[in-house]
Amino acid sequence: MPRGEKFGPVRPFGSFPRLNPKPFDPRESVFIPDLGVDDSKIRSVSPRKMRLIGAKVYDSATQAIADDAAYHALVFDTEAFDQGDLFASAFNTRLTIPYTGIWLVSVFISYAPNGSGLRRLRLRKNAATVLIEAIYDNLNTVNTTASVAAPFLLTAGDYIEAETRQNSTGNLNILAGEDDNFFSAIFLGAI
Repeated sequence: MPRGEKFGPVRPFGSFPRLNPKPFDPRESVFIPDLGVDDSKIRSVSPRKMRLIGAKVYDSATQAIADDAAYHALVFDTEAFDQGDLFASAFNTRLTIPYTGIWLVSVFISYAPNGSGLRRLRLRKNAATVLIEAIYDNLNTVNTTASVAAPFLLTAGDYIEAETRQNSTGNLNILAGEDDNFFSAIFLGAI
């Protein structure tokens, strides 16, 4: 069978119609967010022309979590990045949402080895609403890692905190550094 007969004529390279007539140039009309921009303007910006809005923070020191029935807000002291001013050291347990829309929020922690009990981790909005929670069994002789992540519809001014609790029969450390703990929120877009 001659070439192209089964599927139609063969087109020479470069003769296909361009679906996107103008290639994206990130230097042209790129939206750089600041807190002076209201939600109505965010809705009209194409995600292709938006720089990252979001933050990732971690704690550079270990945190001792008591063995009790209470959840403990995780404390963070170092920014890996913060585009949009989500993190403030005066409120070092939270990320504050600057724009209404869909946000991917995630937290990861690593507990020191211990062979007793469970580890719980959750995200809470505005100190009231639990958004997501996970329960992990201990791993005895190795670090027990816990993480949760999901997209959420959040409103400008909402704040998110990561909380944990454990029941190992004593205080248990969450390990220090970005590779052992972090908390992040990334803006996916307005709806």
